[in-house]
Amino acid sequence: MSQSTESKLPYKSMEAFFSHGVNGMLLNAALDCSICREPLAITLEQGGCAAQSLPSSAVLSMVHTSVNFEESNDLESSSNEPTTAAFTDNSVGPEQAVRISPCNHTFGRTCIEVWFTTSKSNRCPECNQELFPQRHIELFLRFPTRAMRLEFADYIEQFCGDSETAGQIRVALMSDWTRSLIRELAMELWRQQGYDVEYRYVGDAEAGEEEEEIEVEDMNEDEEEETNEMETDESDSDDSKEAECGVVEQA
Repeated sequence: MSQSTESKLPYKSMEAFFSHGVNGMLLNAALDCSICREPLAITLEQGGCAAQSLPSSAVLSMVHTSVNFEESNDLESSSNEPTTAAFTDNSVGPEQAVRISPCNHTFGRTCIEVWFTTSKSNRCPECNQELFPQRHIELFLRFPTRAMRLEFADYIEQFCGDSETAGQIRVALMSDWTRSLIRELAMELWRQQGYDVEYRYVGDAEAGEEEEEIEVEDMNEDEEEETNEMETDESDSDDSKEAECGVVEQA
C-alpha cells in the first residue's frame, strides 16, 4: 500500500483505532451484534468511554470461539458467515455495545477486539471500509553463503544459548534445513512486532554456492602460497647447510 493511500485512511495504526475509534455507547433499543448475532446490553453501567489500549490477553481468553474470517472485497452472505460467539455462557450478561468510527457501526466490544486482533482484517465487519493500514511486510532474502551460515550458528550459540542446535547447524551447514532456520528467525523477529510477513529470495539459487566456491578457491590459493613459501624457506635452508658443509670440507 502506498503512503498516499495510507494517509487517506481514518487511523494510522490498529493501536490508534482502538484508542480513538472504538467508543462505548448507550443503547435505547434491542440490537444484536452483527458479528456474533447475540443481543447487546441495553444499559451501560459505567458510561461510554474509548478503549485506551489494545485488548489484553485476559479479554481474549474469555472468547469461546475464535474469529476465523477471511478478508475479501465483497461481504459474504449471512448464511456463509462463520459462527463466532464472544460470550455464549448463560452466566455472562449481554455484551457492551461499542460504536466504531467513522462508519458508526455497532458491535459488541469483545467481538470487535477479537475481530481485529485474531485476523488479518483491517476493515469494518459491516461495511468493509478500511480503517487503518495493514501491518504487512515482504522480506527479500539472499541465499546464504557458508560464511553467513557459520555466523548464524555462532549467533544461535552465543546469543540464544543453544549450543546443541548450533552444533547441528554446523554439521548440516549447507543444507536446506539451515537455510530455512535462518529465514524463519528473520521472519519471527518481524512477527513479534505484529507484522504479517511474507518472503521471497532474490538472486540466483546458485549465487551463494558460487560465492562460496570463490571463497574456497581464495582459501586454497592462500594455503598453496603458504606451502610454497615454506618449501622455498626449506630449500634455502638446505642450500645454506650444504654451503656450510662445503666450507668445512675445504678447510
